[in-house]
Amino acid sequence: MIHDRLAALRDHIAAAVPQLAVAQVHTLDMSDVHTGKWLVRLPAVYLIARGARRDEPGMMAAQCAAYVIARFGDIKAQQSVHGWSVSQIVFAIIASRPDAQRVVLRYVDETGLDQPGIGLWEISWDMLLPMPATDPPAPCVLTEARADEVWVSWAPFIGAAYEPYYQRVEGRPEPGEWIEDLVP
Repeated sequence: MIHDRLAALRDHIAAAVPQLAVAQVHTLDMSDVHTGKWLVRLPAVYLIARGARRDEPGMMAAQCAAYVIARFGDIKAQQSVHGWSVSQIVFAIIASRPDAQRVVLRYVDETGLDQPGIGLWEISWDMLLPMPATDPPAPCVLTEARADEVWVSWAPFIGAAYEPYYQRVEGRPEPGEWIEDLVP
């Protein structure tokens, strides 16, 4: 549900402001190795689903954010005005949605994404959604998933830096199966 609503919002923003690159980063690999694949042009809007909480009975509030990244020069005031304008347009699009609550726009200066010549704005909001049905139990998407390959490693040797330590598991491992020689 959250993903579908953010996808619709992504499409709405992209249609309203066609010069923006718009992406849902919660569906993308955000590791440093892969960032260059989706951080390709500015100005850009990146949508994030941070999580959800129960709101009123039968409803949940998804905590969402949109980050507007634009060129922001010290000497070129026009670029900073452009960043603020884009942020306000995206803010207005989000705030006009009937499912958006507590919409806040702020300039963010201390996030680590703020690089020389780049401005960063955050728009945060709660998206109200009906709680997923649990009676009968909601179907689990993972029961449909099938792995093409299984690779394993031993903690703490997990992550891109330790890929040489990973071992491919041949065949179909049984639950709880012990693989002896994983420790690097």
